[in-house]
Amino acid sequence: MNTFQFWLDIHCAGSPACTLFGSLDMPVRPLAGERISFHQEKGSDLQFQHVRFEAVCSREASVSVEVEEVSHYSVRRDGRLVFTSVIRAHPLNVSTLDDVRVVRDILTKQCGLAVDPYGINVFDAEG
Repeated sequence: MNTFQFWLDIHCAGSPACTLFGSLDMPVRPLAGERISFHQEKGSDLQFQHVRFEAVCSREASVSVEVEEVSHYSVRRDGRLVFTSVIRAHPLNVSTLDDVRVVRDILTKQCGLAVDPYGINVFDAEG
């Protein structure tokens, strides 16, 4: 397995709403232009209100994103170089704040990602 840092900006009607990040373990290294899909857990009741084609894949109410860039960087740790690989997805544009909330909930509560505490988050007031 390969471990990647993953970053995704979610936009609402073209304006930044929040950034999600986390660690993904994948058997292969994705290439720019490929898609990564995140399916909901069985029995999940999360549903989109107004979906755009780019936000969902063939399974209803799953999130699919396009890989924009795969990059690598190194840092010296304990006298040796340690490499990290990063996947940045194209920003995902959804139509409503309710749908931003659904995408956020699928990716955080069901897929283990987190909201970037240093970035824009339209839901900061919710806690």
